[in-house]
Amino acid sequence: MLDGISHMDLVYQRAVLTIIAAHGRSADAGLPGLHPGTRTVEQKIIEVLPGIKMTHTGVVYDAMSGSYYNRRGWTLQELLLSHRALVFTEHRIYFRCRANCWSEDTIYDNFPTAINDNLHSGTGISVLDDDETKPLQACYSQLFRYTSRELTKESDRIHGFTGILRFLSARAKSGVLEGLFTSSFDISLLFWTDWRTETDTTERQEGFPSWSWAGWSGISSGYGRACNSAEDTNTWLQKMTYIVWYKHSPKSPKLDLVWDLQAQVEHGKPGEHHIGYRSTLDNPYGRTTSLKHLKTRPDDDDIDSHRAGIIHNEMEKCKYSFLQFFAHVISVPRFGYRGTNPILKKILGPSGIICGWIQFHDPTLMHDVQGPHELVLLSEMGPSEVANLANMDKYDQFFNRSVSFDRPFYWVMLIVWVGEEKVVAERRGVGFIYKDRMRHLPEKVWTEIVLA
Repeated sequence: MLDGISHMDLVYQRAVLTIIAAHGRSADAGLPGLHPGTRTVEQKIIEVLPGIKMTHTGVVYDAMSGSYYNRRGWTLQELLLSHRALVFTEHRIYFRCRANCWSEDTIYDNFPTAINDNLHSGTGISVLDDDETKPLQACYSQLFRYTSRELTKESDRIHGFTGILRFLSARAKSGVLEGLFTSSFDISLLFWTDWRTETDTTERQEGFPSWSWAGWSGISSGYGRACNSAEDTNTWLQKMTYIVWYKHSPKSPKLDLVWDLQAQVEHGKPGEHHIGYRSTLDNPYGRTTSLKHLKTRPDDDDIDSHRAGIIHNEMEKCKYSFLQFFAHVISVPRFGYRGTNPILKKILGPSGIICGWIQFHDPTLMHDVQGPHELVLLSEMGPSEVANLANMDKYDQFFNRSVSFDRPFYWVMLIVWVGEEKVVAERRGVGFIYKDRMRHLPEKVWTEIVLA
């Protein structure tokens, strides 16, 4: 079963034709129009002049927009990955390929070189090109569409997106860990950055890590990554990040790098469209910054058996991968309210000065959490040696158009330690701290973190 799910990209990519039942609420609904009496035909005809009549051509995505099909999570893959599809809607049948789209009551067959707007109409969902040049951007663009859809089993949150992940990760030359690209892991962690949306309510999704998009239900925005080129993406990863990410897998207690030399061997050397770290023998993450004076690899499990046992037991309960890493952590005394908004909070220094902002994923999970609050410095944004002099910040639209500042800042992640032993933490929010306000906060501390 899982083997079939993990290869759905190949099923749709290699199919001669995909038949899409875009009407009905179950697999027993049938195909409208296949048998007499299974549909009603609606065609609007207007007589514009005596003897001259015109009709309105229905468009495929408008015909699908209100359907139950468009709300189901599993159906997105066949729309994006199929080269040719026969789409049965309530009133009309469409044929869609990568170049065009036709419906049964039009005369486009007589004009094979005409490009029919039915392909990119209404709430259109673009197909994924075989030679996708922006796989990271495409992944998070489609993830935005996917997470608003429904699943019968919430345990299928990653399964229903696996075909798209496999297809795009191959073009990004990347592995995948809990729904995130490993070659651009620091970017993938910042899946929540839409500061325009301040009232969306989300909930922690059990069975998935808090550091993955799959660990939160109710997300409807925040995936608009620009990531204009592989060159820009690689440069940001090399110069603006510093954490060496390790992982624990439930299947193996061994501590492994999230992105290592073996991953580069498996997925190929960086090329024109490669999105990820440019590994070297002594520096798998390919960064230009040095952390030689700080410990970056967590202790092996046999050094601290008690702590390792807690981590292993927690993974046995959760059944998903944990992250383990060292990072700079700042403890802030408190958060301030922005009016009555329960989601977006001010990051306040001891003197009450605003040092940045934090967005809670689920405010209810923070009700009983007492300060000080721990913020992990994830990465940087802002003017640097890689900045374009004609633009204050080369990356001002790198992640999301709503996050654009003249002041350089750090991306930060809010964590909360769980359990009595306080060995394992979970993510509770993401935000940023202005660099010029760091002096108003307590000194950062190099800390080892296990993130569930």
